[in-house]
Amino acid sequence: MDFNYFEFIVGEETPKEVIDGKMKIKNRLAIRGVLFYQNKLLMIKTSKGDYKFPGGGKKNGENDFQTLNREYEEETGFANLINDENQIELIGKTFSQNVDTETENQFFVMESRYYLIKISDKDFCKIKNVGQNLDDYEKELNFKYEFVSVQDALEKNKSLLNFSDKEGVNFWVERETLVLEKLLMLKI
Repeated sequence: MDFNYFEFIVGEETPKEVIDGKMKIKNRLAIRGVLFYQNKLLMIKTSKGDYKFPGGGKKNGENDFQTLNREYEEETGFANLINDENQIELIGKTFSQNVDTETENQFFVMESRYYLIKISDKDFCKIKNVGQNLDDYEKELNFKYEFVSVQDALEKNKSLLNFSDKEGVNFWVERETLVLEKLLMLKI
């Protein structure tokens, strides 16, 4: 698979208060994986029906490779999925930004790095599943891994975004939908 690099911003424009230094910025870095098995994506499906790429926040002292391994084990149960940093390739970044709803006078910016995980179908079959280790909110959303075509995941996420009640849609759906569109455009 030959990827082009992508980068885009999702969410609100940077407020004038941030530019003028009158509003603090809270940054977060997340690492996400794009893994194909038998021409389908390994994704997380939630109880709300949306699909997201496995991944999450990078912890202090971790490199991106270590974060991917930890997050894949936590969210999918697949342990030691990546044995070598050469198995991953950075294919894009997104920047989700909005006025922080939890802290007054703060703007939240999350950089998500998307890595293509290069593993053969044969080698994937050898990976041991040790069971998920989910955070409370992930348990509430009933995170389950699923192999799904790019087209099917995209259609499901788009249908949720087109629904008039956006309140019930997970905050990441817009971001993940844009990444899925990019993958489909690249005809993977």
